[in-house]
Amino acid sequence: MAILTDTIINGNLIISNILSISQTSNINNINILTGKLSISSTLADSIETLGGITIDKSLEVGEDLNVLGNIDLTGDFSLSNTSYFYFGDETTDGSWRFYIDVNDLVFETRVAGTWTEKTRFI
Repeated sequence: MAILTDTIINGNLIISNILSISQTSNINNINILTGKLSISSTLADSIETLGGITIDKSLEVGEDLNVLGNIDLTGDFSLSNTSYFYFGDETTDGSWRFYIDVNDLVFETRVAGTWTEKTRFI
């Protein structure tokens, strides 16, 4: 991929198609008008910003999402009915989790390597 249409205005890089970055680049501002930004690096910190990121639509994360700060929600938080919600590491004794079992809400704690049911709301 390459930059198909680009313009630099007041030090900002404005892209109207596809941009692919495969090496270290220092760009102060990138405005993508249409198309997508593709970064081929597999390093842990492929995208880093000191000023934050705003996403106007949806965000899809292909693997794990690790949040180092707080999460503030203004909408609903949805999980599939086959998901677990963990408090603590899922492989560590003393951790808790809850989930939906058919129509029941189940709370479990991990004891001696096994998840043990503590409470079930029917």
